[in-house]
Amino acid sequence: VQRLDSLGPCIYAVRMADGLIKIGWSGEPGHRISRLAGVGSILALRIGATRAEEAQLHQRLDGHAVKGREWYAETPPVVEAVNEMRAAMGMPPL
Repeated sequence: VQRLDSLGPCIYAVRMADGLIKIGWSGEPGHRISRLAGVGSILALRIGATRAEEAQLHQRLDGHAVKGREWYAETPPVVEAVNEMRAAMGMPPL
């Protein structure tokens, strides 16, 4: 938790145990992710991201959310957005 929080504000993408992907923003990502029930894995982080960047990402994925505005099925547009974050981190695509 502290290690993630030390990264500062970021957009995070996590896969939940039910298969949904949650994409959100937090100033304390470790604490935020630890409070989510049923996190399966952290898929990607965009370190230093702002709330405005989160809003742009949610706008880009408009119409793909299956619950609220931050919960998505693993559809091609969602995977593409997550893979862009992963590429920026030097991680392989999903």
